[in-house]
Amino acid sequence: MVAAVGLPPLEQFPDSIRPIAVEYAKLGEEYQATARRRPELEQERRNAELLDNQAYADALREGRRDPGPVNVRQVEAEQVAVRRRRDALALAIDSAYADLVAAIQRERAAWRKQLEGEFGDARAKYGEAVEALAATRRRDASRFPPGGTPSARPYLVTESGRSPRRAAGSPNGHRTTRRTTGSR
Repeated sequence: MVAAVGLPPLEQFPDSIRPIAVEYAKLGEEYQATARRRPELEQERRNAELLDNQAYADALREGRRDPGPVNVRQVEAEQVAVRRRRDALALAIDSAYADLVAAIQRERAAWRKQLEGEFGDARAKYGEAVEALAATRRRDASRFPPGGTPSARPYLVTESGRSPRRAAGSPNGHRTTRRTTGSR
């Protein structure tokens, strides 16, 4: 029975296992192409029967012998070859799958060790980045008065030391609008 296993992209496999994965994928593609050929051959067989029957009818009218099912024999021979290839590909796929599983099992411990090392390195870099961020926050916090925090919105002043709105003539620094009575 064909193992229906989807593989991750082949470039993600380590070099030691990639050839086995490539072989498995290639066999799977060949199996699919061969399996698609079977229905096509069924239609070709029906067409071959029609051709052979027409050839026999022509022979009867002309007083010749039966030419036999020449076209049907050709299609049947191809059907047998396709069925045989499909069955052989199924066995080859199962064998390649078993090889792939065995190779993964062999490499698993080495991969785990490598990943643990990479994880440790990443954790150390993360810790350094967190410490650098904390130091920067401590340094920036020292620029403000005790208990004070920077405003989320910068406060702008003009050269005269007044806010831009007060400098423009608004007495309270806010825009004033007049509302009229009546309909809108």
